[in-house]
Amino acid sequence: MFFLALLALMPNLVVFFRDTNISADRQSDLNFKTTPLPFRKSAEPLIVSAKSFLILDEDSGEILVSKDEDVALPPASLTKIITALVSLDYYSLDQVIVVDKVYPIGRNMGLVEGEKLKVVDLMQGLLIHSANDAAYVLAKNYPGGTEKFIEAMNLKAEALGLRRTRFVNFDGEEDDGHYSTAFELAQMARLLIGNDFMAETVQKTGAVVTDQEGKNSHKLETTNELLGVIPEIRGLKTGWTEQAGECFIAYFELEKDGGKRGIITAVLGSSDRFGETEKMVAWVKRNISWRDL
Repeated sequence: MFFLALLALMPNLVVFFRDTNISADRQSDLNFKTTPLPFRKSAEPLIVSAKSFLILDEDSGEILVSKDEDVALPPASLTKIITALVSLDYYSLDQVIVVDKVYPIGRNMGLVEGEKLKVVDLMQGLLIHSANDAAYVLAKNYPGGTEKFIEAMNLKAEALGLRRTRFVNFDGEEDDGHYSTAFELAQMARLLIGNDFMAETVQKTGAVVTDQEGKNSHKLETTNELLGVIPEIRGLKTGWTEQAGECFIAYFELEKDGGKRGIITAVLGSSDRFGETEKMVAWVKRNISWRDL
């Protein structure tokens, strides 16, 4: 009775019950490890401004704490996680692509019409700099062009069992028909960090890439302000539009309970994505254990 009264007095309290089963309507085809499983040591609440947030144990897939993680919201440039996954499904990193035209919409890396770059360099532009023009070139050179690339993005999400996600563009520009959830974006992020090249790339604070003729160079700077600030952070991807607000998917490796524990955090529609992510990681350190029960 005391616990029920506490819930009534604290409607924003997010309560965690240990449950290793992911509900059928949001189950993905990603494989999760099962041991050791996390458990919550206390009832400390986690309250943030984000419209939706989630902390996911990377190995087991268990949600440690969340709010509205299944609500569909605009993902902004978090879209580029799936753009990267689809690109590496098709391209080899050494493949050379020609920039057919300038794509000036949103943040870009300054690609020049006619220059030739390797896919590895465009991928760095996509994941480090969050470059819309890199996303465009990768999508445009896909068989069938941007339309087929976007179709492949949706097929990829469907194959992963992600049922509350729909993409209508390759870079995350605002569109009412373009949406995903914190839970499903976390599944995409988990798949991305399983790829060695992409996991290494999202940890970089910057890079310089040069076209194949040595005429044009592009300085890339990360949009992830926590890189170099929190030692445990290993990426991952930021996003922002006026409609979406501040969005951030992060990946951390924590030294805890005698081992390394991977944690994925997601915030959508936040007013302080980096500050709230720091708060979430501190919450995990205080409240979650992986000791065998």
